[in-house]
Amino acid sequence: MTPVKLKELTSLIEGSRLYGSGDIDVTSIAYHSREVEYGTLFVAVPGFKTDGHEYIEEAMEKGASALIVEKDGQYSLPYLKVPDSRQALALAGAVFYGFPARELVNIGVTGTNGKTTTTYLIERILEHSGLATGLLGTITNRIGNLILKGERTTAESLDLQRMLFDIKNSGGTHVVMEVSSHALKLSRVHGVSFQVAVFTNASFEHGEFHPSFADYVQTKARLFKEHLHEKGIAILNKDDPYWQEMIAGGERQILTYAMKKRADIQGKITHMDAKGLSLEVRFAGKKENIHPNLTGEFNAYNCLAAVGVGLSLGLNLGIIKQALSGFKGVPGRFERVGEDEELGIIVDYAHSPAGLENLLINARKITQGKLVVIFGCGGERDRRKRPAMGRIASELADTIVITADNPRGEPLNQIIEDIKEGLKENSNFLIIHDRKDAIMKTVKKAQKEDLIVIAGKGHETQQEFTAEKIPFDDRQVALEALKARREGHHGTCDRI
Repeated sequence: MTPVKLKELTSLIEGSRLYGSGDIDVTSIAYHSREVEYGTLFVAVPGFKTDGHEYIEEAMEKGASALIVEKDGQYSLPYLKVPDSRQALALAGAVFYGFPARELVNIGVTGTNGKTTTTYLIERILEHSGLATGLLGTITNRIGNLILKGERTTAESLDLQRMLFDIKNSGGTHVVMEVSSHALKLSRVHGVSFQVAVFTNASFEHGEFHPSFADYVQTKARLFKEHLHEKGIAILNKDDPYWQEMIAGGERQILTYAMKKRADIQGKITHMDAKGLSLEVRFAGKKENIHPNLTGEFNAYNCLAAVGVGLSLGLNLGIIKQALSGFKGVPGRFERVGEDEELGIIVDYAHSPAGLENLLINARKITQGKLVVIFGCGGERDRRKRPAMGRIASELADTIVITADNPRGEPLNQIIEDIKEGLKENSNFLIIHDRKDAIMKTVKKAQKEDLIVIAGKGHETQQEFTAEKIPFDDRQVALEALKARREGHHGTCDRI
């Protein structure tokens, strides 16, 4: 990268004040002191557990050339004092990497559920149409031929700017990214203008972060009100009661999709079973029947959202149909495991009340026998959702197996007790603390035509405990359980 001068940032960061020489060369930027080297601009960001200002001394010892700070102090390096370090980090990253977002078509997807699947569907449509596309999100970041594991739904602003730079330099013209409420509130997409923004749905989650549902919805709406280009297009789910909140008071072009209400893009499920769905799509007098390798009503909505993006970019509905017909699915999102003809297993990432409810409602529609759900709740996260998830499971499933999710540093027994508080009286439930044991025993005792839903971790390949993360993949354990079932004698087992 070409070094930039510290003074180049002052005019862009509103309210900033420069102390010391502005002619200092910035050869790299870091917000973690461990990444500081000679010539680094260290940005001190106040966090939830630690404050970056506490690591300034360490950053200076490692060779930092300048600082960005929020707090007053006796600093021996040139520094910028700013009102908001997070916004300053985003803008500093944009300057350092040459404003890569300005040279890309940026497509952002927000909503409680469906972000990951929708971005994968959009990526499929764009690539099928010959467009060089980058993908940034929860599961993976695809940059040219490089595939990186996703660390969070939306990357920190500096990392995001670097990835946008890499996508541009690898020949990419379009980028599809998940945009979480955390990202919007913590300025991770500050300075990024989106040509297309998608709203999937809204139901409350992240209660440990958002003080209220109203705050959560208003935060989601910032993608459309603050970050959508003045000539951009909003793709909105008209069947969701909060769709108008996304554009209230704003003047943007809108394209709506729905299956229940009348909308610009009208969808209708004509067939659905455990193996897939058929979706009739109507737009501007044209009709196509789409057969993606997905099932569940919520995935029909995800497909409609992706269709909306394709249409907003001027793509032909027939081309979009071809693209979605070749879709291969998304890891850990209503993912069918194994090819067992007598027993169904679905692995899904659902880890909130709304997500679990949506999952089980859709699972019930393709269940011929009993519906069994295996789930837990993450430790050190919003406790309020635990009884709600217990209630939803007991209302929608025939059998509940409560087990460990990612306990982290919280006692598993406490998490389980919180879940049990929400269970309906006379619920059919079991408690099996070890997650692998829970999956193995449930699969062994399931009956023909039962559907087992393993919820909460989806694509994750680790399980988090107090002091360690151990390898763990629900899908691999489920395959192991199916193999053990085939090799064993299960015909006379009692139903779980």
